[in-house]
Amino acid sequence: MTTPIQNQSDENTTRWFVASLTDFFVNTVNPTLPTPIPPISVTGYSLNSDENQDHIEMRIQGPYEKDTSGGGWLSVEVPLSFMMTFRQDKVKDMFSLDRWLGVYKDALRKPIEIRKKGSGVGDDDSLIGCLTPKVSKRELIRVDRYGFTDGNVPVQQATVVAVLDTWLPWS
Repeated sequence: MTTPIQNQSDENTTRWFVASLTDFFVNTVNPTLPTPIPPISVTGYSLNSDENQDHIEMRIQGPYEKDTSGGGWLSVEVPLSFMMTFRQDKVKDMFSLDRWLGVYKDALRKPIEIRKKGSGVGDDDSLIGCLTPKVSKRELIRVDRYGFTDGNVPVQQATVVAVLDTWLPWS
């Protein structure tokens, strides 16, 4: 008789997901782009710009974990969105917001490595999984434009939203 595998979720998993996603978008995606690169921040952490300049805010929800029945795997979903704020009175190219929407939409299609990032015990930068866009008829990478959000200030906002997922073996 075999003993069923028990889920032993690691207390560091959430931190590793946030650190890996931040690293991917700040250090992998942004440096490949033409300048100026709008500052990017992660919700709940300090914003690297003031509200009066262009900026991108990465909003990470989860990771949401779900045990699979009898398979020894953990299903993990991470809803991820980018809120982009651009001041149109400071932009020389009227399509700069759309260019950045396209950059992040394209980046969300690529596998994103989740690694044990950090300086604590067990943070050895080893790979624990790869996030990819969730595939179903209802899930998609969505771009939403909100237009000008304040009649007095020419600020345009838009989002790129996706649900990413991965499967991790129970350890």
